[in-house]
Amino acid sequence: MTKLVFLLKGALEIILMSLLIIGYDITIFLVLVYLIDLFLLTFNLLMDNIFKAFGKEYKLIEFSLTDIFDKLFKKKNITSKILIGFAIGTITLFVCNFACKTYFYRSFTQTSPDNYVIDYNLNDYSDITNIKFNIDEAILYVKHSDKFELNVKSEFNRKVCFNKEGNELVITTDYLKKFDFLNLLEEPLPVFTLYIPTSNFNLETSFEDGYIYLEDVAIQNLKVDMTFGNIILNNLTSSNADITITKCGLNVSKSNFADMKVVADEGQVIIDETNLYNIDIHSDNAGIQLQNIKASKVLINHLNIKYMVKHIVMFKLKDTLSKDEKLDVMNRFKAAIEALPASISVIRKVFVGLNINEAEAWDICLESEFDSLDDVKFYAAHPDHVAAAGILKDAKQDRACVDYEC
Repeated sequence: MTKLVFLLKGALEIILMSLLIIGYDITIFLVLVYLIDLFLLTFNLLMDNIFKAFGKEYKLIEFSLTDIFDKLFKKKNITSKILIGFAIGTITLFVCNFACKTYFYRSFTQTSPDNYVIDYNLNDYSDITNIKFNIDEAILYVKHSDKFELNVKSEFNRKVCFNKEGNELVITTDYLKKFDFLNLLEEPLPVFTLYIPTSNFNLETSFEDGYIYLEDVAIQNLKVDMTFGNIILNNLTSSNADITITKCGLNVSKSNFADMKVVADEGQVIIDETNLYNIDIHSDNAGIQLQNIKASKVLINHLNIKYMVKHIVMFKLKDTLSKDEKLDVMNRFKAAIEALPASISVIRKVFVGLNINEAEAWDICLESEFDSLDDVKFYAAHPDHVAAAGILKDAKQDRACVDYEC
């Protein structure tokens, strides 16, 4: 952690952080001494019992590191007194550093850094179509602008590399600086703000930890892979979005996509007031909320579910209806039912098939999948489903249904 002191700015910050580091190191050292003594106590008791079994004396039964310190300073319990003193002093220094908003405060609260602010003009790369951020930990903003540049704010001076590979620009940077094994003094996340003048770019990001904000911007194709953190997409327009998250949140609102695929291990996926043509969500243990979305096709696959319930319903229309009347009712019913996943999130899959064989008695076959029978009941009572089913109210002659696990 000594290296940290030489990276700081300001006399007061250097003094407070130096004292904090000294107190912190000594406190951790004394805690380790007590942990070692705890191990020695257990080990010595075990060895003493073994020696006694053979009729011998184990002479190191009272050996401990704290005993050595007591004899060295010629005072009883000196180690515990020193530990208490340094612990109180270190806590006091923690409070002082927090109050003075030194590096410890900025690291602990992940305050947006501004010690180093650099603007990189990207006009030399105006012919590229793909932008890829291959960064371990950071905060990324993507904004629309009449300029093409990258703004980087960081706590410490860092190297940002731009590698052009064909029509792709790959952006990388240094790993975060870490100064202690508990990561209490870890460098705050650097902030990258990408300004793009057009919507013709494809954006790809691969983050271990951090935050991604895309707001009021258009991207041709978006690909995001993130382990920890949060992804916020607000008023985003994209032809295709492919998002993979492990343990983080995804919040999409007021956006437009042609196709969207989300693979979520854990975390929370919220999509609200968004227009999509196709949306495909594969979830292990992630929470999924779809609210006020418009989509032609919705597929939700919960990978951790060991079984599913298939809900199959067949309808026969009245023989008094003409062929054109039947076809009109069938198509309206099909469109209404297949749009329900946008408002009823428990539907894993739904499809309505229309009979083309006049020799058969049934006109419509509805196939749907749910995680449980309770979800089927929720779907059946949902107002949007009731409204869709109402399309057949005056045209239906008969109905048959089966629910089974598979």
